[in-house]
Amino acid sequence: MAKAQNTLRKKDRLKSRKSINALFEEGETIKAFPLVLKYRVLEGNSFGLKAAFVVPKRRIRLAVTRNKVKRRIREAYRTLNAELKTVLHQNQSAIDLIIIYRSSEVVDFKALQEKIIVILQRLTKELNSQELYEEKN
Repeated sequence: MAKAQNTLRKKDRLKSRKSINALFEEGETIKAFPLVLKYRVLEGNSFGLKAAFVVPKRRIRLAVTRNKVKRRIREAYRTLNAELKTVLHQNQSAIDLIIIYRSSEVVDFKALQEKIIVILQRLTKELNSQELYEEKN
């Protein structure tokens, strides 16, 4: 069996302004400081996972530092999203998500990785509980 690739391709990025606005209006939230995850389960029977990463200028002023934090978040997400992809594939569901950085201090990669593990586990648990609820009804 081939090993699953941990990639974050262009097609896996959430870029549509319409989708992002809908996500902020209708999405659910999971918090684990310094990160906030907003997600929205999409209607239909298609499999997909699109993600965006935000570091507000209000929190971190220097663009170099903002980009560094975004790179760290993207890398941690890229290496840890395999379990989430598996759950979505089993349930034949699609999801859009945004990970927002909320601290004004730069957190090291290891701490970000731990927080991403926490929010992705919570998201996986929520998705599994939603599927169980829908099966009962």
